[in-house]
Amino acid sequence: MEQAQFNQVKTISYSLGRIMMMGVFSIVLCVSFLLSIFTPYPIGLASVLFGRAKGIVLALVVTFVFYFINLKSNSDFALFFFYVFSVVIALVMAEIIHRKLKPIKSIAIVGGVTCLIALASFSTVVLEDQKTVKQVIVEHLERNEKAFNDIRLQLKAQNDPKSFENQALLANPAAMADMLINRAPGLLIMSLFLMLWINMFLLLKSHRLVSKDVLYSEKDMINFSLPEAFVVGVVISLMLQIFGEKFAWWLPVLGSAMLSFFGVFYLFIGFGIYSDFLDHYKIKGFFRTFLIVITFLTAPLLIVVALVGLFDTFINFRKFLKTNNSDTK
Repeated sequence: MEQAQFNQVKTISYSLGRIMMMGVFSIVLCVSFLLSIFTPYPIGLASVLFGRAKGIVLALVVTFVFYFINLKSNSDFALFFFYVFSVVIALVMAEIIHRKLKPIKSIAIVGGVTCLIALASFSTVVLEDQKTVKQVIVEHLERNEKAFNDIRLQLKAQNDPKSFENQALLANPAAMADMLINRAPGLLIMSLFLMLWINMFLLLKSHRLVSKDVLYSEKDMINFSLPEAFVVGVVISLMLQIFGEKFAWWLPVLGSAMLSFFGVFYLFIGFGIYSDFLDHYKIKGFFRTFLIVITFLTAPLLIVVALVGLFDTFINFRKFLKTNNSDTK
């Protein structure tokens, strides 16, 4: 009996050590910038492995620690707010796994609600200032003129044609505001859903490896289908982007945001088909990783993968892989 109690205490102590390492790892990921998209994963994993209560306690502790570090280093609080957002996302995704909810449907809802909250918050700021969206953005850019000047000096040192274009853009707040209005909503929506998808994929895979009671796995993040109505949404999005400006300035922006929303889910489907294609031809190891990385770093290839996901609604590309398997046998 005493030996059992000793083993239990030893296990809990070891678990607490791993939990603290997960918290530290999440902070390191957040400040790494390039890997910051993975910030929710360690916190979410702690909740999945050790339970809701420990996950929430860890989230509160590391958030306080990060706030203290940010305060002492006089850093920009934008990074802290991103960390808080990442922690909330981590706990929400862990809760999705705890409740055994459909992962794709759940991240669609979470991402949609997040976008609506962001839109409502930004609209409130614009309405309170009684100014146009462009005026609000221009004023914010002008308040950060020093930071942009520093970036311009760095670009000037590069001395290449592309840097000259970026310098001119940074020197013109009005032109930069137009660019942000047209492109930022779509890019933010795509970045948000990529962040949700990647971390949910990793959490589901980790959960499958450590638990037998698994209803959904990482395979459900790439093997799914969308209603045909989504195709109609893609067509409407394209029409708004092409013809919307004739009716209202914000319609092309709405079309771009909608296309990013639909497109990112077709990208996930296309990636699943791409993964099955690599499996079919037994492409594994370093070469497989190389192909996947190159694909995700090349914009035209990403568009092709998303189009594969879109046309899979009508064609079902996987049946050709199954047919080839039968012919081989």
